[in-house]
Amino acid sequence: MEPVTSNLSTLRAALAAAHRRLDELFGSCVAALDGPVESLAQRLEAFDAAFRRHAELEETLVYDTLAPLPEFAELLSALRLEHTQIRELCGIARVKLDAGERDDVRLLAGNLARRLGAHEEHEEESLAPGAEDELSAESRKAAVEALAAP
Repeated sequence: MEPVTSNLSTLRAALAAAHRRLDELFGSCVAALDGPVESLAQRLEAFDAAFRRHAELEETLVYDTLAPLPEFAELLSALRLEHTQIRELCGIARVKLDAGERDDVRLLAGNLARRLGAHEEHEEESLAPGAEDELSAESRKAAVEALAAP
């Protein structure tokens, strides 16, 4: 069996692949906005859980490793805040859906899509290049393998 990192040898490629998987999950939420509430609730829960796992991996394997380096302080602070904002928007959307406020969920979905896209771009364009240079080969490999896993 070929290693999971064979075509994702860089942190940037692994981040991009992981982000596209999150985008697909979020897209399934958007597609379910006008369908049965149960389907939307399941898809939103799946996206929320996947995003939380993804953010935890990034924070543990990349952010925490780069945290001692002063040149990353501001960027890491901003990225952690973005993770928090996305988690909070997911939580609010789930509460609104449970309360039957589907129009609010639709509005939140638009906000969440913008924040998620901006965050993904921020990581891929601003974090990944510097992280590639600063992470040890072992740390980079661990992050790439973890992010590449479905």
